[in-house]
Amino acid sequence: MKNRNHNLRYPVFPSMLLNYLLLNAWLIRNKNMESFKGDLTSDVSFIFLLIFILFNVIILGFTILKKINIQSGPAPYIVLFLVFQFLNIRYIEPAYYWNLIPDSSTYTNLGLTLFECGKLALDCDRLSILQWPIGQPVISAFLYTYFYYESKYIYLLIFSLAIFFISKLAQNQFGNIYQVGLGYFILLSNNYELSFLIISEIPYLFFSSIFLYCLFKNKYKLSFVFAILSILIRPIGVINLSVFFLFLLINERNKTKFYFFGFTVISLLYMLYNYIMNGLFAFATIVSVNLSGDGLIKSNSLIENLVFFVSKDGFRFISDNLSRLYGSGSRDCVFENCFIFNPLFNKEGSVPEIIFSNEILTYVLRPILELVFKITSPTSLFIYFPFLLLLIFFSNKKNSFVFISIFTLNILLSVLTAEYGSRWWLYPNLLLIYLIPEFLKNAISKIRND
Repeated sequence: MKNRNHNLRYPVFPSMLLNYLLLNAWLIRNKNMESFKGDLTSDVSFIFLLIFILFNVIILGFTILKKINIQSGPAPYIVLFLVFQFLNIRYIEPAYYWNLIPDSSTYTNLGLTLFECGKLALDCDRLSILQWPIGQPVISAFLYTYFYYESKYIYLLIFSLAIFFISKLAQNQFGNIYQVGLGYFILLSNNYELSFLIISEIPYLFFSSIFLYCLFKNKYKLSFVFAILSILIRPIGVINLSVFFLFLLINERNKTKFYFFGFTVISLLYMLYNYIMNGLFAFATIVSVNLSGDGLIKSNSLIENLVFFVSKDGFRFISDNLSRLYGSGSRDCVFENCFIFNPLFNKEGSVPEIIFSNEILTYVLRPILELVFKITSPTSLFIYFPFLLLLIFFSNKKNSFVFISIFTLNILLSVLTAEYGSRWWLYPNLLLIYLIPEFLKNAISKIRND
């Protein structure tokens, strides 16, 4: 019998995802169209899309007949994401994300002042702002000064590299099934809206992904360095470092003291810098600022808010934030440019009229689109199952423990304030690339054993 490995290789699943992205983009451009009648035959983009869809249906048929090898590395998926986003953002003027996105503008101003007079402030004559650590202001000011026009592409590139690192870990651990997690990540539309904005989400994702990759390659020194860098971008990166130390305690106990001493020295030096230049012996004030300034009762102190969270109203507040993080409206396209959408992101929906037109083609496309919309909607149960069900199939593998711990802690800490509850989804989304195939593999193994 002919070995399947000698069959034609074709990136079937990435190609199918490309079908969806192209169709979704076409629907955005033609959202006010009520029918396929009229000048559709002159719509070159749709004719090309239709031919490409039919081509992939044929390819899928050959795949079912085992004439095509469906094994694929992460590269086709990464290229798909990279090229699709490049085509989307190439016409966006730099002034949009440098000046009109509040966080981007703030980080840049802080960084420019830091370069000028050594302190974190909006200008040298103002008081220091220690809500954020030094990392993102440095990155923003550097890019603004030297790569003003190219910054959006740099951000897109490091975002793509973050996807690649986690995908490689998943592929090494689970084999071909890793494509389910990576494909799901590509389908989530909120992964596209932040990829080019000069804000802290992307560097945090990039440093965190390298931290994980190095950790499981037993390159502990590099892993430690990138865990520290993730904290300098966002203090919530302390989750990465905490899991790093827990990993060492379980697997390399003798190395724990060295890295703990290193972290202590780095923290003291950074806090000493803040004391000298910014007048406060602290790493950052983001925890107290967000808990007391963005909690349910904004006048509460930090201690009062911590007590509040264990009350009945506190649990309701956290539940509401979890709904906002993974619920209706939390991932709607809120920026000026919308590259991919899901009408189930909000209760009202914004489904293009053309999907409901009485055309033969819509009878074929509509059920497919509705299924994808439901699977990738934050109002759907599907977004919860890695968080809720992975614990049922928890394995003893060290990789699983690390990923599940980081995923869970990021979600838990992200719902303590309204700000976190509306935005901090990107790192957990990235971890799904690994966690979904982990869940599937453990579920299949459990079913077979039963």
